[in-house]
Amino acid sequence: GAVLPHERTFSGPKEARLRLLRATRTKPSPIFMLHHGTAPPPTGEPALQAELDGVVSRLWRIDDPAEAERVLAGVEGPLLIADGHHRYESARRFHEENGTEETAHVLAVLVALDDEGLEIFPTHRLTSGPLPRLNGGLTQTPLAGPGEAAAALAEVDRDRSAFVLLSPEGTVL
Repeated sequence: GAVLPHERTFSGPKEARLRLLRATRTKPSPIFMLHHGTAPPPTGEPALQAELDGVVSRLWRIDDPAEAERVLAGVEGPLLIADGHHRYESARRFHEENGTEETAHVLAVLVALDDEGLEIFPTHRLTSGPLPRLNGGLTQTPLAGPGEAAAALAEVDRDRSAFVLLSPEGTVL
């Protein structure tokens, strides 16, 4: 199925990830992906279970291809990368170089968009206190609202940096 990114990637971090893949031939951290649909939990007891602050996390090992297909039947695409854009693109490039069944897969955490426990907090993208004042060195493009943000960002040339600022005064690119 289709895998959709939502942010741009940069050559430096991708090259560093690719060097790690070449050296270790393993993918040590998962790509966090969101999907539509509801996948049923695997049968049997989880291999690992942990609780932190009242949140229980479970991990099943699925060795049976039929069980994997049963669980994945509830996953409806496309998959949206929530975190791991550089890891995903580097893994694809690593597979292009090697072309083996072993390199054809990525380690991923799949979470349903309508999962009641899903909370995604932004990292390094929030500011508290008064809003920063832009000094005129940036080009500001007013948008009708947050709904236009993804489409507006998609139109920006990949060699330029851009961000969307949401404030009580409005939305600007």
